[in-house]
Amino acid sequence: MTNPKGVNQWGEKKYPSDEELQDFFLSLTGQSLTVEEKRTKFFQLQRQFKIPTVRKPGISPEEAHAAVIKEVDKDINQMNGPLAVKENLKNNGLILISRNKIQEIMHEYAPEGFDHHFPGNLKQKISCKPLTLLGYILKLCAIPDARKAGAISHLYLDLVQEWNGIPIQLTTDKGSEIGWQNTLQSILREFYAPEINTETFPPSLTLKSTHNTVIEGLWHWLRDKTGFNLKDVILRGKHEFIFCAHIQWHHDLFYWIFVPLIQQELDKFVMYWNNHKIRKQKDKMMPSSHIPDDALHHPSLHGGEPCLIQVPQDAQAELRTILSEEVGRRDVHFSWYSEDFHAYASAVYETLGSPQLSLTNAWNIFALMTHAMAL
Repeated sequence: MTNPKGVNQWGEKKYPSDEELQDFFLSLTGQSLTVEEKRTKFFQLQRQFKIPTVRKPGISPEEAHAAVIKEVDKDINQMNGPLAVKENLKNNGLILISRNKIQEIMHEYAPEGFDHHFPGNLKQKISCKPLTLLGYILKLCAIPDARKAGAISHLYLDLVQEWNGIPIQLTTDKGSEIGWQNTLQSILREFYAPEINTETFPPSLTLKSTHNTVIEGLWHWLRDKTGFNLKDVILRGKHEFIFCAHIQWHHDLFYWIFVPLIQQELDKFVMYWNNHKIRKQKDKMMPSSHIPDDALHHPSLHGGEPCLIQVPQDAQAELRTILSEEVGRRDVHFSWYSEDFHAYASAVYETLGSPQLSLTNAWNIFALMTHAMAL
């Protein structure tokens, strides 16, 4: 008997839309992941949605060569190797180039860079190996004063708001600035996860900075991949006598121009880190040879389970109100300059034609704006 409706015992088939499939494939490409699918169908979908690959990146060899050189030029200290350049190109423009090709271009264009980042350099061996940060970075944020409890506690609530939840335990360095943050963590843990034993898993744990090895393992990566370059760019204003420390509004203008650019670089580093592949460690009990972003969002695939404690939005809003009454509003702690200066700087910036700001031209625009403001 014919079946004109095509319905069988398996029920009606519901396929995702082309837009959903395309977004899904692009997300896999961004994380260097693949999907369990028949090869013929997989490649057919890749061609249909024009998903770039290393073999078929969708750009000419000349464009690929120029993209690598542009990325290398951004790295002033030349601390990034071919793999880091590959990840940055993938994350910031979905430009896929093989590591070997990038290495070839770098050897041709900037061979001295390989001496700077010491590939294969043997480090002094130590008797005990510290823990390294192999997980997901939730947030990196530039704030005016990280030593104020009010600023840190508002930043903590920002994180709760972004994830709509809290961790089982919050581990931080010691210091007076974490008092309110740990209080909020304890309150939320008590209300929304009372079944968790506080003696076995305390809501918060404070350690000496040198003992907080997981976060300490991050800093040298941030320093080498982003920090050194930012430092050189920032110090250019001092070395070329563009920035005058004794002029107060020079401070305000520096913050107005550079804070958003620095935050962009922090966001790029977070994207790089969360989507880079961790090396395989066969004797490791925790996951290895994984992508941090994939491990966080699909913990069951890596032998884990989701432990986020959900916090309702009305509770978040209530705590924000209480915190603002106790330590001041969020905008007060996160303000780098006055609203009047922001309006004035914006007006001057518009008279210059609102040029696109970047780390490359930031000091040039700073000089133009200081000249206009001094008139």
